[in-house]
Amino acid sequence: MKIKINGNHVFEISSPFGVIDSIHKKPHTGVDLAIPEGTEIYSATDGIVQKIVDYGNENIGKGIIIKTDDNETLILGHLSEIKVKKGEMIAEGDLLGLSGNTGHSTGAHLHIGLKDANGKFIDPTNDLQNNELITLNEPPNESFIDQINSFVDFIETAREHGIFYAIYGKSFFQVCKDFVINFFNELSKFVLQNSDFFFLFPAILIMFITFIIGRNKYTKYIIPLWSAYFVSRILYFTII
Repeated sequence: MKIKINGNHVFEISSPFGVIDSIHKKPHTGVDLAIPEGTEIYSATDGIVQKIVDYGNENIGKGIIIKTDDNETLILGHLSEIKVKKGEMIAEGDLLGLSGNTGHSTGAHLHIGLKDANGKFIDPTNDLQNNELITLNEPPNESFIDQINSFVDFIETAREHGIFYAIYGKSFFQVCKDFVINFFNELSKFVLQNSDFFFLFPAILIMFITFIIGRNKYTKYIIPLWSAYFVSRILYFTII
């Protein structure tokens, strides 16, 4: 699905409101727009910056939460830069930030969430098409000279700080640390999402075998497996 913003700019909605997929295990509370990283995001409404967040590699990453004059709440996520501060009054046309690829993201895009006056998530698609939430200004295409300068800067950064810093903006050890943390985060999510297979099924299987063959050799594992299953379900519904 594509959406037209600012009259001429057409963007792909990569994840619509309410969808459940491999990324969103629960109904998506907003919409995702596939837009180039560095796209300028301007406010199309008056309000106040209620909160600035940065969840690192999780959730919406760098984000802005705005309370509009209509008492609605606008949420912008996965930003690369934030140009406003908490408590700042904003007006239509003010620069809010630049789109990016931060947080739990598989590519450059902008998450847009909207809550009504009662705090309930609602579909922001119509308001986006009517230019009532944001306006966008895509980054200009780099000229050949700009590309050469960027390459020179890349080489100089690689010589001074190393190739990993030039590519990722982090040291080799920081990249490895982030990889390990992300790996174990994803592994824990996988275990929680498949707790039936890891805990419930083995517990039932052991109980069945014990009943059939009448041996109690493995019954000591039943209570820990059941306990692990119930704990995993609680964590699944509270964390993921």
